[in-house]
Parts: sequence; structure tokens; C-alpha cells
Amino acid sequence: MKLTADLKNVFNENWLSQLIEKSNHLNDFVLLKGSLTRIEKLDELLKNALSQVAGSNEKAIMRVFVRGGNNPKVLEDIRNTEYYTDLDLDNWIQNTIGEDKYTVTFNGITKWNNEFHELVTNEVINPIVDNIGVPLSGIDTYAFMANHGYTPFGVHDDLDHSLIFHIGPKPKHVWIWPRDKYLTLAGNDNRLFDFNHLEKHAVKYTLEPGDCLFIPKGDFHVFKNDGFSAFLGLIIYPSTRKKMIADAVKKIESVDEELDTFISTSNFQQYSEKIIEEYLAGNAIEQITMGHYKSHYLLKSNGYSVHTPLKLNIEQSDIKSESLFKKPFCFPLLYIEDNDKLYLFIRGRMLGIKNITSLKDLIEEVNNREFFQYREIVSLFNKYGLEKISRDLILLFIRYGLFFPVKGEPNEHH
Repeated sequence: MKLTADLKNVFNENWLSQLIEKSNHLNDFVLLKGSLTRIEKLDELLKNALSQVAGSNEKAIMRVFVRGGNNPKVLEDIRNTEYYTDLDLDNWIQNTIGEDKYTVTFNGITKWNNEFHELVTNEVINPIVDNIGVPLSGIDTYAFMANHGYTPFGVHDDLDHSLIFHIGPKPKHVWIWPRDKYLTLAGNDNRLFDFNHLEKHAVKYTLEPGDCLFIPKGDFHVFKNDGFSAFLGLIIYPSTRKKMIADAVKKIESVDEELDTFISTSNFQQYSEKIIEEYLAGNAIEQITMGHYKSHYLLKSNGYSVHTPLKLNIEQSDIKSESLFKKPFCFPLLYIEDNDKLYLFIRGRMLGIKNITSLKDLIEEVNNREFFQYREIVSLFNKYGLEKISRDLILLFIRYGLFFPVKGEPNEHH
């Protein structure tokens, strides 16, 4: 895949400040006109991500709705049929699934295209982090592609904020009801497919290509298509105390796993109290704190996306000395020291290795450079006395997506 450096000014530079102001700091739904300045670039990247799905060892997170229902068979057709970016997307979907009316959702797009991930991180996610705060449970990106009718799952609410950028080419209509108003009118929060009696109480917008729509979690809404269109959506996952603690505990490395396979009913309460007391008497606070930092660094190293990039199937023999790689500044290589261990955080993946002082100096230099030829990366490792681990670690960085291949000459990118 050829990656370009043409990744700036796809989003209007004022989109977030307008959103914060007009949505009352993300409390109210709002439509912003003209938030995309280069719609064709976003369309190109979406198509490129879709073109990577067929033939991959990993299954894309997708759903296909036809004739009013979720259809697993045509989903596999979409996943396993190669898509070429010069094809008309609407016609390709129709021909692939054998249906002329459909809705397709595609989650985790950032996994499938590094260029797309870099763009969204720099122009959407980082501005949110800088101006609103860190989404401690991460962000998901998805596309919604449809060519007819209403949202197949009816009037509904979402558990998380929805941020939508309309790509088009056709307009899209949306009806939105504030949560309290909808519950009073409908009497419950069930999904509703016939909403004629509620339509006059909704706020209706028409999204044109380039528009941005924000819907806070809990507000009810439904979309309608007039011909084929696609939009890019971001699901923002703010965290709760309960989830922060749960995520942190998942990252704790247990020192002792020698628990009884079965615990008798008569001894359960005593046993339960004993192991909790022993745990709390130990270094539980330090372990949970370390677990929390690991959760945070995993997200931060991957631009806060909850989806790690595809592992690149590449061998040492595939890499030439002059091969060019990019490490975008928005995906820092992070680490945490824990006694004699160094935990590296690489695009949402964690690697524990021996704590080597010079490796921390290397990491700082790597994070300050964007383009490398392979021989330059090796030379950098050698500079810090890391010859023994250089080739294996560099290859792992490439496979994990920290360094990814680009076409062209070094001078074109510096």
C-alpha cells in the first residue's frame, strides 16, 4: 500500500471549538456545516481500509443489514470479496451481497489503514484530548454505508457519545429527540420502528457532505438515506471509576496463582475473606496504580484507539538497507519501569523486557524522528550499544506498526 504525506487540513481547523461552543460542552446535539474541507481524501482512506479486509488473518468488525435484518451470510461475502479502490463502492456492495438495498457498518477502521489512523489521531482525537480531556476508555472509529431507507435498528439511543462526519455523496436525514422528552412521549426506551406520531416532536437535520453531527449519549435518533452515502463516526468512551479500576486490575500481574480448584460451600466465606485480606495487606494499591498506568499507556501509544493495527506479515529477508519507514509523532513509543523490567507500549501492545538504561535514551530519540531508512534505525540502536537486540526489536516494531513502510525517497519526506 502506498502511503502519502498528504494528511493535513482534511478537517476544518475550527471544527472542535465550534462543537464545544454550540453543543454546550458536549451536552446538546448539534449540526456543524462544512467541517470537512477535503471530503475526497477521507473517502479515499475509507476505501483503502476496506480494500485491506479480504484475505486478512483478522476478521473485520462489520455488520450487514438487508431486508430489515442482520445477515451473517452476506457479511462473509463482504469480508471475503476483494475490493479495489477504483470501484464504485455502492455498486460493489450490491454485486457482492446480491442485494440492491443494504446497510453496512465497519468498526475499527484505524486498524486497517495506518494513514487513516494518523489523520484521525492528529486532526480529531488529539484536539479532543488537548481541549476536553483524555478519553480514558479510548475511541473507536467506524463507517456507516447505506443506500436506502431508515436505520435498520429503528429509533434508538447510544451508550456513548457519537461524533459523525458525513462523506456522502448523497445527503442524509436525521431525527433527534432529547432523552427526557423522548421517554415522556414514548413511555419507554424500546427501539421504535414506526415513529410517525413522534416525528413532529423531533429536531430534524439534513446532513450534506462535509457536515459534522454530534449526538450525546442517551439522546434518541434515527437516520434516513436518500441514495448511497457513507459517514465516518467516532465513538468516544469516557471512563467511569468502576471501569478504570476494572481495566487496571486486568493489567495486574499476579504473583501467586496457586488457588484451590474447588472451595467447599462451608468454607467459602472464610476463604474469600482470607484471600481479600491477604491481598489488601500486600501491595494492592501499587499494583492497581501500575495496572492503571499500563491501561492508559496502551491507549496513548495507539492514539487512544481501542483497536491495535494489523500485525504486518514481514520477515527480515523482506527488508533492504535503504527501505524507508515512518513513525508518526502521534504514536509515541512509551515505557514504564518496574524494578528490573521495562514495559514497552507499542501501538496498543505491551512488551516486557529487561530494563536497559540505554534503551530509554534510544526511545527518546526515536520519538523525536519521523522518517528512517532501515540502516539508520540499526545505526541508532548501535549508537546506544544495543546491537544484540537491534534486529529482533526493530522487526517487532515494524510488525506491530510502530514503524511502517512508505514509498519514495527520504528527501521527499524530511
